[in-house]
Amino acid sequence: MLGVKDPDQQKALWKKSGPLFEALGISAAALDPFRPQRGWSRHSVPEVVALREALGAAWGEVAGEAGERYRIFRIGQLVERYYSKAKKGPPLRRAVLTKPLGRTLTAYFGGDWLAFLAYLGERPNPGEEIVQTLPETKLFTGGAEKAAALAVEHGVSEEQMKGLLAAYFQSEDGSSPVEQRVATLERHWQAFDRLHAELRTGEEGLWGLIQEHDYVMANTSSEEDGDYRPRAWERLLSADLNAEIERLWGVGVLARWPEVLVTEPSPHARLAECLGPALRFWQGAALTAWFLCVGPYSRTSLEGLAEYHSRELEALEALGAPVDSRLFSELNAAEERDGVPEHGGGISITISVGFGSERQGREQHVSFETLRDIISVHRRRWSELHLGSYLRSAWERDLRELGDAYYRSSAERGKDLTVKQFAKLAGASANRWFGGDLAAVYNVLGLKAPPAPVRTARLVPADPDSFATALYEEMRGIRSALPPSWKEDPEERRQWNDFMNLASQCVKYLQIQEASGAPPTIAQFGRQQFGYRSHVLSEDIEEAWSFYEAAIARVLSAPSSS
Repeated sequence: MLGVKDPDQQKALWKKSGPLFEALGISAAALDPFRPQRGWSRHSVPEVVALREALGAAWGEVAGEAGERYRIFRIGQLVERYYSKAKKGPPLRRAVLTKPLGRTLTAYFGGDWLAFLAYLGERPNPGEEIVQTLPETKLFTGGAEKAAALAVEHGVSEEQMKGLLAAYFQSEDGSSPVEQRVATLERHWQAFDRLHAELRTGEEGLWGLIQEHDYVMANTSSEEDGDYRPRAWERLLSADLNAEIERLWGVGVLARWPEVLVTEPSPHARLAECLGPALRFWQGAALTAWFLCVGPYSRTSLEGLAEYHSRELEALEALGAPVDSRLFSELNAAEERDGVPEHGGGISITISVGFGSERQGREQHVSFETLRDIISVHRRRWSELHLGSYLRSAWERDLRELGDAYYRSSAERGKDLTVKQFAKLAGASANRWFGGDLAAVYNVLGLKAPPAPVRTARLVPADPDSFATALYEEMRGIRSALPPSWKEDPEERRQWNDFMNLASQCVKYLQIQEASGAPPTIAQFGRQQFGYRSHVLSEDIEEAWSFYEAAIARVLSAPSSS
């Protein structure tokens, strides 16, 4: 719906999306002004603002029911399609499902056609070939740790087996790609734990130690963002640990080019993804203690910590690695005993104690070191009890789900997946546990592997945010700092958003160039995605693309881009 569209394109998009908006319960009065040929260009700025606010309010009114309404709408489309094909009897699965409806079946019925038919109370077509049992996913990821057992099983010496495993996994000690990454995750966890346990008031905080996102962001802010330290891991982790993380997570695969490895711009984000909810929770708990005591602000209170991280805590519980609830009671007890600063940076709460003359009426707040030590004791206890099994559960579940998806998709198609089809399923898991090497994933699943992917020349810079900043300035012809009028000027904010988005997509452009061996075409990059923002470069999308290509080439050739 977004971007510059001619009237016919707008009508086609509204024909597709209009019924969904209506099904979600968005009022016609809020939607109608946005439909094609309703005189939008004649509205004044205040009128546009009012219409957008009215639409936002309409969304707010249905927010609580939107999920359920969306489910009903999507399943309704699938049901309608089924009965439109059932005029001469039960239709075949392949006659009903389109790509979008296939996604609906997967989302709400786990891809199980028989479950959908049971939901309708219908029988399958007699000619339907439905695989009711799939092969069990078996994983071969053990290397060094299983050398002795494998040697006995195959009647060779342990040294011979280690040599065979080393050749198979292309590692010096015979460890598998998964084992190598698990060892590094454990090493990173030790450094993470030590840094948090030793942090003291007056030192630099640890917001920035963990890369919490993998998107590229040009540095256009003219203000300090609280206590955030960009790329803090470069300073806080050892050089050899950073190099190890770069080696293991610094390359990945794009589904469209599975035979090539490309640069992963955010290896620390991939590592954080592998550590999953455990890292998110323990980092979040530690940062909450820091910001409550040191400032400038905290996203939650000690009392609200468990609720704030409920998703992570539930995930850890499901993985058999629960956080001891006494952590929260001990933190709350410390707050009740000493008081805690209000959000906003070190504002103390005055508490009066009804006994003991020394503390009566004293202005108190709990020290960061007190909260730090409570959290550290529980984090270390959790690590001793659960870290090893948690990491094993994480990679095993990831790869078993991938294996199950492979067998299910192959059964639905009646033949093995092509490498590109497999890459769509396996790309994320391959990037997490195998450095993008799809051949290694095939081996782990016991499947016949294609040739190992090759690595091409690197184009993505080590610091993609700085590259994006340089691209932003190259496209706009001005420094990246936000102008003083940014907050008050809607047009300036719109332009800033558009240029920022284009700058942030530089990594995608460079990854495609690495994979394909040539600068991407607008079709390879995504015409619609580019067109959404390209009007700030030119109203003609082809001219805008040429401008974008040239700007990236200039920044890429600059000495500071490497």
